[in-house]
Amino acid sequence: MKFLSSIVAAYVAVVAAGEDNVQHYSALTDIVQPAAETLQSVALSELHSHLEVQSPMHQIAQQCSAMVTQIRNERKAAVSAHASYVSMCKKTMSEYLSSSLSNNQHKSENEEKASLLFKQHSQKWHIPAQKNASRAARNATIATQEVLVARGQKNRDAAHAEFLKLQAAFEKALSEIAVIGRVLNGEGSLGDRHGAQGFLEEKSCSTRFLELKEATAHVPQVSSLLEAFSKAFATVEAPTPAVAKTATGHVGGKVASHQSKTQSSTKDMDAINTILTKVRENLVKAMTLSYKQETKLINLWQDDKKERRKKINDDWISNWENLEQQGSIEEKIGDEWAREGQHRVTAAKHRKKRDEVDIMRDFLKTACEKEARDYPVAMSGFANELNALARVLTYLREKVFPKDSVWSQGLNTVVSMPYKWKEEAPQYLTVKNTYSTTNFDSDSVSCRTPMATVFSKVRTLTEKGTGFIYLDPNDLTHSQNMDPKRNSVLKGVDCQQFPTGVPVGYAHSCSEENYVESSIDLSGTPYHFGKAAKSMFKVLGRKTDGSSVKFSNSDKTVTIKVKGRCGDAYADDAPSHNADFRSDPIPLEKGEGSKK
Repeated sequence: MKFLSSIVAAYVAVVAAGEDNVQHYSALTDIVQPAAETLQSVALSELHSHLEVQSPMHQIAQQCSAMVTQIRNERKAAVSAHASYVSMCKKTMSEYLSSSLSNNQHKSENEEKASLLFKQHSQKWHIPAQKNASRAARNATIATQEVLVARGQKNRDAAHAEFLKLQAAFEKALSEIAVIGRVLNGEGSLGDRHGAQGFLEEKSCSTRFLELKEATAHVPQVSSLLEAFSKAFATVEAPTPAVAKTATGHVGGKVASHQSKTQSSTKDMDAINTILTKVRENLVKAMTLSYKQETKLINLWQDDKKERRKKINDDWISNWENLEQQGSIEEKIGDEWAREGQHRVTAAKHRKKRDEVDIMRDFLKTACEKEARDYPVAMSGFANELNALARVLTYLREKVFPKDSVWSQGLNTVVSMPYKWKEEAPQYLTVKNTYSTTNFDSDSVSCRTPMATVFSKVRTLTEKGTGFIYLDPNDLTHSQNMDPKRNSVLKGVDCQQFPTGVPVGYAHSCSEENYVESSIDLSGTPYHFGKAAKSMFKVLGRKTDGSSVKFSNSDKTVTIKVKGRCGDAYADDAPSHNADFRSDPIPLEKGEGSKK
């Protein structure tokens, strides 16, 4: 119903307006249509529809003024929101980066400690095996020593058993010899064997010694000695002629008869006693020597056994010390291994935190970069809408409404904000070598047509009250859109950011390698760029290192070079963090500038 009412009102207005306003509708359509189509702006599209149905000029003026106010408010809100978002990005990115670096540092420190511990305990891995091998070797030595000790003890026991046999043989022989001596010397008694009379009646001394020799045959040392003395007795006992004669006599009964057989004379008896004494002495001497030898062998074996047993026990002690050392080393290995594991767990936890923060930082970085890309486009959209509306209002003020009318003055106030421009006919300066460029190589963003807007004239505005002169960068009346090298005129422009052309003194690039250049040359005019103008030019965007704004030719020329992702360089009266990407009026000063 509202749309229908507007159409009815439009037709009424057309009839009322007459033929004189038709040319105004056509001119305003030419102003709005390019921006409306390129920007896809709801406001400009609505304004264009009003022009198509030829709404009354006052209605169009009211609508444009309201749109300007609304867009400025939206732009102000967008600038504020962007500033808050950028502040959040910087703060949060800084916190994320600090957290990431801290966690990465802790991760690296723990990994370094873990690696050091691994190096320490891995250098000990071979020691337990060495300890096992040394114990095995020592066990083999102990077993060998035990065998030798057991064998030595067995041999010693066998030797001592032989000694005991020898001792018993010596004692038996000495005992028998003592009996024989007492009998031969008339000292026998009934306690000696079968009685002193019967012991030697039956057998001679040589025979008795042979029996002793046979009794001690298991002891060669004694039996060989007894055999020798048996032969000596046999020699002495051999009968002589004198003895043979007397042997038939009876002297002292049986004893005398026996003595007559063995003692033919005192001389023979002495020889027999001498032999018995010699036998006894030799036996005692041999027995004493055997005792000494046995004692010496016992002592040697005792020393040898003590030494071997000491070696065995020392080896056992060494083995257990070795095992204790191995346990201590394995405890150290286990402790270092456990601490290594703790450090690796801690490092993994810090890596987890770092990765989580890095992921959040990457996503936030992407969002912030998107905001950084979208913000200039949005601000350029606002700027282009305002420029288009300003051109409409300027046309209405200059071509439709009387100069001194309330409508004209009101429109001037709307267009001038926040400045107050003097109402006057458009003033232009003829310039040369003045152009603005946008280019992106093969990486287009919001402008599919790289171009240079070349100016033959630039408009100046006079501030009411102060009389200060400003260059209006958004007036494209005397300009042409050409290729970036300014060799040929473009037939059409497909650029959302700059739908009708690039403002004066604006350079835009989306290339990280190649610079885009723009220039304003006021040579031949009475003006130059002063301190206020110089402070307005700024470079915005990412990766814009090397971009520059340089003043030369006594400050009459400014050359702008920019590159980046994406880079913008232009004049803005707001600080960089609140830039709205709309070129603002540039203050000019009369006379010659600095010669530097």
